[in-house]
Amino acid sequence: MILIEASSIPAYDYLQSLSGVDYFLEEMRISSQRIRCVNLWQDIGSFGNIEGLGEEG
Repeated sequence: MILIEASSIPAYDYLQSLSGVDYFLEEMRISSQRIRCVNLWQDIGSFGNIEGLGEEG
């Protein structure tokens, strides 16, 4: 089953309405937000993993 958020279709339509530089800039903005979210989740995950901290191997 594929789930689609309510805002996905309008967002897709919006991107399709852009052309040239506007499309490129919007894609870059979205991509940079994705990267920031991934980095944030990785940071949160590393804070939650305290097992083994301070222990020597």
